Amino acid sequence: MTPRVSLVIVNYNAGARLQACLRSAAAALDGIEWEAIVVDNASIDGSGACARDAGPRVRLLSQGANIGFGAGVNAGVAAARADRLLVLNPDTVLRPG
Repeated sequence: MTPRVSLVIVNYNAGARLQACLRSAAAALDGIEWEAIVVDNASIDGSGACARDAGPRVRLLSQGANIGFGAGVNAGVAAARADRLLVLNPDTVLRPG
């Protein structure tokens, strides 16, 4: 099914903050078709693996270098499938409603 909302999250060594962001997205978007595209800018803290293991709604785009926030957003938006985009920092926590 095509998602209604695509989250684009540019990550660089965000670790537990990225995990909290993805958990909060799942809770806040319960009942809505959504996807998250995590653009990982060559993190060395294991947060890329966290995104890869976060579940079927999360796609990881691993970059070979830190391409920066703007280029990361562009890569994520290009991969998004929904008409609605939400660009988030990895330390964002969404709230239901």
